[in-house]
Amino acid sequence: MFIQRIALARSGRLAAVLAIVHAGAAAAVWLAPAGLALRGALSAAILASLAFHLVRDAALAAPQSIVMLEPRADGRMACLTRRGEWLECVVRPSTYVSPQWTVINLRPQAQRGFRPVIIVPGAIAADDFRRLRAWLRWKADAMPSPEEGI
Repeated sequence: MFIQRIALARSGRLAAVLAIVHAGAAAAVWLAPAGLALRGALSAAILASLAFHLVRDAALAAPQSIVMLEPRADGRMACLTRRGEWLECVVRPSTYVSPQWTVINLRPQAQRGFRPVIIVPGAIAADDFRRLRAWLRWKADAMPSPEEGI
């Protein structure tokens, strides 16, 4: 049983934050006392990271981008990817919830690793964002035990 479906939208605000953070990282690299080749390689890696996160997280244009969330009454969450694949996930305890931004760390049951979903105001309806934050904060009673693979 699901509680509601929450559609995610593209976010210019998230794109701006990602660009600022990556620009800061690039500036730190160029201020570091390192060789030109190393600074160039690190700058290229930062630029690749920016491009990846802009496409996947801000524009939601990558096939693996999560475009819809479906919180469940049992504390789990289902996610729909851009390619149309539903993933059954466990919400990891490292999830961060605040009114300004929320990072939901999900562990798909059929995959290794985790999938972060970054949500800022404007990326979802205000009421949906409020309900999602409340669900994330208070779902702890319904969370599976560590033996179930969090």
